[in-house]
Amino acid sequence: GLKVIACSQFQDRFYPSGYEVPEKLKGYFKRIVAQPAEEIDIIEMDGQEYMVLGFVGKHLSRYKLMGLYPIDRLDRMIAGQRTDLFLFALFCLILAAWLAQILSQSFLNPLNSLQEAAIAIEKRNFSHRTGELGKDEFGETAAIFDDVMVGLEELAVAKVVQESLFPAGALCHGHFHIYGKSLAMAELGGDYFDYFLVDDGQVAALLGDVAGHGVGAALIMAMAKAGIIKCRDQLKTPVKLLERLHNLIYSSKTRKQKKIMTFQYLTADCTTGKAVYSNAGGCSPIFCSNGRAAEITLAGAALGSFKKAKLQQLDIEFKSGDLLVFYTDGIIEARNSAGVELGYVEFARLVEKSAGPDPETVYNKICKGYYKHIAGMEAQDDLTLVVICYN
Repeated sequence: GLKVIACSQFQDRFYPSGYEVPEKLKGYFKRIVAQPAEEIDIIEMDGQEYMVLGFVGKHLSRYKLMGLYPIDRLDRMIAGQRTDLFLFALFCLILAAWLAQILSQSFLNPLNSLQEAAIAIEKRNFSHRTGELGKDEFGETAAIFDDVMVGLEELAVAKVVQESLFPAGALCHGHFHIYGKSLAMAELGGDYFDYFLVDDGQVAALLGDVAGHGVGAALIMAMAKAGIIKCRDQLKTPVKLLERLHNLIYSSKTRKQKKIMTFQYLTADCTTGKAVYSNAGGCSPIFCSNGRAAEITLAGAALGSFKKAKLQQLDIEFKSGDLLVFYTDGIIEARNSAGVELGYVEFARLVEKSAGPDPETVYNKICKGYYKHIAGMEAQDDLTLVVICYN
């Protein structure tokens, strides 16, 4: 569709010969110089618009050349290119949607599934399962998550089993009222407490603390529970009972399992209030009498720490209104936001303020003081208390 017209600079002749050049073009030829104009002109001829461009020939220096191209042909070309561009854009959009779908299935959906699994762990919903996510890294991670969920679910069941080893409520027999509770920091705690009737005239209370947390600590705690059940003949003699437990724990130590356990045990006559107490490395209990609290100190190494156990026992006599508190170091070492521990002195004052005839009320008051001290901070260790009241 390109029309080319040449004009001699000296003879004013136009080629091709015989072509009747319109006056508009003749005027355009007169303006032609050696270099093409920067702007392309539009000329209308015979009812049609043309793009026109002219210049003096480089080798045909005696001639001026001019080219005309019909605008409607350009419009058709542009319309065709516009259609091609639209189709290409549509293809890119479909391709992007397809890639987004693939990305969603292979990347975003697995990520969402793994995020849901993490949230389920945080909410302790251990029955949640991620399911099959393929054979890539996401699938491997999902399989690990599901294995972890199975283990955590088993731990949750083990926690229920472990809690069933503790007393269900308070014990009231004769003049003694006993209440205790354990708050585990981990899924499985290492604290063990119990109180029970030795016979119709005597009660017993005990508290143990295994070093560390988790399954290993829980197994030692369960072993101690089994030892108590099997040592019925030594229940009235605390030092002999602790020696038997020491031998049991020490003989179970291996290279991988080297845990030890602090333990304290008390047995008391329900009528007279006379009691016998023995301690194997546990925190010295607080004895509150006549409104004054003091520690009952008795030296003794933790169970399983040495081959030969050097343990002692001590006689204690309860009077009406007296109370004794067993506790683990979780409450003593509790730190507030400033990093200050509660400590033995402050705990003894807390027991004095909380003293009363009902052991559960005393327990709740002590816990209230504990939570007031840590002021929203997370517990750093298991917290177990056993309160023994004599009325």
